[in-house]
Amino acid sequence: QGRLMFHSMDAAIGKETKKLWLFAGTGDYENLVEKSQHKNLLLGISDERFPRFIKPPSAISNISGVDDLLKCSNTTKDTTGVKCPHKLPAGTPKKVGWYIELGDSKKVTASPTVSGGVVYYPIFKPPPDSDKCGEGTATICAVDDECGTNLSSLLGKHPKDDECHFVGI
Repeated sequence: QGRLMFHSMDAAIGKETKKLWLFAGTGDYENLVEKSQHKNLLLGISDERFPRFIKPPSAISNISGVDDLLKCSNTTKDTTGVKCPHKLPAGTPKKVGWYIELGDSKKVTASPTVSGGVVYYPIFKPPPDSDKCGEGTATICAVDDECGTNLSSLLGKHPKDDECHFVGI
C-alpha cells in the first residue's frame, strides 16, 4: 500500500524551455477510500536529453527513486512561480522538474492532461472518517506545466475548494 502509479503519463514540449516534459501522478487507484501514510505526488519532469538523447551529466542522470525527487523543485503550495525549476536564482542547483505533495490521503485517479501550458490532474480525497462507504471529494488540480505552480484558483471558486478546485462528491 502506498504511493503507486497506475496511469499513463502525458507529455508536452515546453513553450519556454523547448524541452520534452512528462507528467504523472500517484495514488492507489484500486483502493480509493483507503487512507495512506504516504503523500501522493503530482510530477512534472523534463527530459534533459531531448531531442539529442545524449548522456546527461551525472548530477541529473536517471531519476529512479523517491530520493531522486531532490533533483526536482518541491512546488507544493507555490501559487506565484517562485519555485519554478527553470527560473531559480543563479547558483541554485539545477532542477530537472517539479513535484507537488498531496495531503489528506488524496490520490490521482486518472492520467493527467496537458493543454495550453497547464496540466490537469483529477484528484480524489477519501471520506474524512473511517467509513469506507462515506462520500469522498473529487477535485481537479491545474498546474503550470513547466513551473509546477498551482493554478487551480483560476478554474473558479467553490466553498469546498482546497488547493484544488472542487468538482463533486
